[in-house]
Amino acid sequence: MVNCEEYINNFLSAHADGELSAEEERAVVRHLGSGLDDGCAACRARLAEERLLKALIKRHSAMVKTPEELRTQLDRALDRFDSGAVPRRIGTAAIAELRRPRTWIPLAAAAMLLVVVAAGGGLSWIERGGSSSNVSGLSAGDALDQAVYSYETFETAFRPNVPSGSLADIAMAYGSAAMPDLMWNFEFAGYAVVGGRIDRLPDGSPVTYTMYHGRKGDILCTRYKASDFAVPPGSVGQIHGHLLYEYEGYSMCLTVSEENHFICVLTTSEPMDDLRHDISLARAFSIVR
Repeated sequence: MVNCEEYINNFLSAHADGELSAEEERAVVRHLGSGLDDGCAACRARLAEERLLKALIKRHSAMVKTPEELRTQLDRALDRFDSGAVPRRIGTAAIAELRRPRTWIPLAAAAMLLVVVAAGGGLSWIERGGSSSNVSGLSAGDALDQAVYSYETFETAFRPNVPSGSLADIAMAYGSAAMPDLMWNFEFAGYAVVGGRIDRLPDGSPVTYTMYHGRKGDILCTRYKASDFAVPPGSVGQIHGHLLYEYEGYSMCLTVSEENHFICVLTTSEPMDDLRHDISLARAFSIVR
């Protein structure tokens, strides 16, 4: 039976690339499980992160075949590492990863892409700005009302309109539409992503909606850019810099990017203590350009 350490060190990267053998796939599936009540949620979340990372790198970098001379030199260096001729300052999983690929990302291209994976809700809110025509004129007071309206609209009839097979699919769709491609991952908290939508606010400015579903209900993430945003009064606390609100019977979490004025509102019908717990377990992905 595969355990967490074995999965992460020996199978995670190959699994994300779809390169496991049939026997390995069966062992991995038994470990990961498929639902909220079975298998290893932590490793399922790690797999989602790994797939997102690889998808984003492929999106921003051209892949080229490794020159044979370079490959030979690399293999010799790795053989020296395996024999103990050089200090072991990196893990065996990293060595296995270096041996496996047949293509390499050019360093100049890779240097242009920094993917930040932040745990525990401490997000790096560095997102791409849009033109003035893509900026909402909604007031601070309207932000919570708009999020509640969207939640109530989508709670029973959310229909994704972008590819939503994974967090990576949604992130790439948002980025292609010049919207922020930062993604919350609530799998550690027992939520699966339902899908993503790119839509318009009442004033015509673009907005993204990402819906998550779990045993306790739904979480809707609403994100758009505001022209002049003052933080709404009435916060009941904060967690990792995110402001918390109890508003119109909902628990809400609001984050404002001071640099680019992007607004993110999480809305759920679950109690505030549960939302705090979910955020503390959540992971997020941000692309910094």
